[in-house]
Order: sequence, then C-alpha cells, then structure tokens
Amino acid sequence: MSKDEPIDIKRELVDLFDHEEMMAFFEFSLLRQGNEPITGLCKISRPKKGHSKLKYLSLTFMTDTPDDESRRSIDRALNTMDGPGLPSYLEEVTEVVGNPALRASRENYIRQIDVLLEASDTGQNFITKRLLPAIRNLTHLRTGEVTWWETVAPAVAAASRPSSPAEAPGHSLLERLIGFFKG
Repeated sequence: MSKDEPIDIKRELVDLFDHEEMMAFFEFSLLRQGNEPITGLCKISRPKKGHSKLKYLSLTFMTDTPDDESRRSIDRALNTMDGPGLPSYLEEVTEVVGNPALRASRENYIRQIDVLLEASDTGQNFITKRLLPAIRNLTHLRTGEVTWWETVAPAVAAASRPSSPAEAPGHSLLERLIGFFKG
C-alpha cells in the first residue's frame, strides 16, 4: 500500500480479528439519569499464538445507540480508559489504544479498545479480579457475569443458523449478538 492510498479501517479491523482468539464476553449497562440505560456486549480477545509478540487484550464494546446522546454517553464512558485512565488502576497495563467507534449505522456503536500489557498472565483471574473492577471504577459501567468462550463455543458451533432465535426479524444487532454468543 502506498502512502497516498486511503486506509480502509474496517478492512484493517477484520484483518486484526483474523489474528485474535475470542476469550470471553460480558454484558454491560450504563445508567443515565433521566434516560434509558445503554446496554451492550463486550467481547474480550487476545492474539492467537504465533501472530503477535505484543501482549494485549482487545475489548470490543457493542451496543445499540438509538440517538446521538446515547452514542455520546457511551463514548464518554469508554474514553475514561484512554491515556492514564486504565494504567493508573493496573500496573500490568502499559498503554491503552482506543480506536474510533465504527460507524456501520447510526443505531449501532462498535468500538475496540486494546489494552497493552506487561503481564504474561492475562487469563480468567486477571480479567475477573483485576481488569473488570478497574473498568467498572473508571467507566461506571455495570458489568454482568463473564462468559468464557471455551464453555459456549461447542453449543454455538452446533446451533442451526436458520432456526436460531437470534436471527428473528425485529431483533436489534445487540440482541442478535447476545443470542449468537450464548448459543
């Protein structure tokens, strides 16, 4: 690619996802005074073995945003992890790289935040006992129980796509993702 060619961000993210393995996901909500809460799903992934020398976790936040205020609210909450935010809570975090939200449609918000780490142990203990509490403190998100991909992957693979309730008409992107991930 030459310097003058535009970068296709969506293509870059798809390429990145090809080199990552999903570890877990959790549901979250952001309470807003005088407004409906914003609810969503966060996917946690890490680099596949042999694809990166960097140690990092990718957090992909997905939510329905029915209006501009919803989009601004979730963006403000997630922005608190950038810069010194998350590293000030976790010594294992060397840097946080917050990517701009994808603008697939006005009603959907998808944003990836990469958490670069010094620690070699980025497993279940780190995520549930260190990372999620820090995210909750910074963003004021309420988080649900973490679902580990290894426990639901066989059920998802065995599910018949056409008969899946996640694909029923009238379901939002978020409802379809939750249905897909939970099998």
